Amino acid sequence: KSIAVLPFKLIGSDPEGRYFSEGVADALINHLNGIENLNVRSRTSVDTYKDSKKNLTEIAEELKVDYILEGSAQKYKDDIKIIVQLINARTDDHLWQDDYNVKYDDIFKVQSEIAMKIVSQLNVKLAGAKKRRIEKIPTKNTEAWDLFLRGKDYMRTWWKHREVNNLNFAINFFKESIKKDTAFALAYTQLADAIQAKEPPGPYNIFIDTLIQKSIQLDPELPHNYDFRARYFTSHNNKKAFAAAMQNIEKAIQLDPDNQGFLITKAQIFRKQIRHLEALAIYKQALEKEQSEQYNDLVYSISRSYYCVGEFELAEIYIRKALEMEPDDLQFLQGLAHIQMITGKNEAFLKTVNNM
Repeated sequence: KSIAVLPFKLIGSDPEGRYFSEGVADALINHLNGIENLNVRSRTSVDTYKDSKKNLTEIAEELKVDYILEGSAQKYKDDIKIIVQLINARTDDHLWQDDYNVKYDDIFKVQSEIAMKIVSQLNVKLAGAKKRRIEKIPTKNTEAWDLFLRGKDYMRTWWKHREVNNLNFAINFFKESIKKDTAFALAYTQLADAIQAKEPPGPYNIFIDTLIQKSIQLDPELPHNYDFRARYFTSHNNKKAFAAAMQNIEKAIQLDPDNQGFLITKAQIFRKQIRHLEALAIYKQALEKEQSEQYNDLVYSISRSYYCVGEFELAEIYIRKALEMEPDDLQFLQGLAHIQMITGKNEAFLKTVNNM
């Protein structure tokens, strides 16, 4: 069975609340990911249908899903409103819908309840470990969670446009989140990730290492900690670091074997060692899952790996797949332009450059 959680609409006219509606949709995608026999479309796959005029049947056919979750959300001071409806995209039947008008303190309970109701409606198997992960509360401080969501929103914008101001805003929000709750493990991980994105890779960064060690200490079962450490060691680019990276990513995969992002990290470890064929095998394994907001970067990485083994036609096919969903992403445009330049497609190259 397959499902797409479409971008949640913002209730009301205040665009400042967008970070909250997107945060709710993200949480539901993360809750549903990794459930046995349930394929969840990635964040980047569904983002192309934000404000789309297409009907649900058309969207479902293009995304190749059986079910669609539509929703809208609003946060006003300490009050939140969330409206959701689960639709059988093949028959256009509304299987379930609900409205939640609660205090912000109940946000985690509501998100978990929605995910559990979807699982029940679709009659899919839910392992005990996954059920516990859905019900787990990341922080007891909703102010910390709100600041965290704002930071995540700025990180998404930074990945898309690479504007350093967005990265600085994200770092500040993650820092403020930690001040509100010094035991919020995921905030430490995200802060380390943001700092790593801002600073060039080096042999050792004691601040980044301290942040991730703190996160592991607070929550040793959080798989994203080990994924980050794997990526951190990979950036050191030496044999000993690659061994440490592989050890950490295997731990992350052990904790969450269905996470697409972790497979991407494993493939990148091979790629950094110039083992492109092994990287491609893992990338393609990850591509089958299509379950994370890293989907576009995955397609881009496959393109780069094909480029490195001299398969330029395949490299162009995959870079164009990435651009279909993110047509203004500078990194993807640069990748396409580079392939066109190498293959002598001069007119196409100039057209791509002019679109940057």
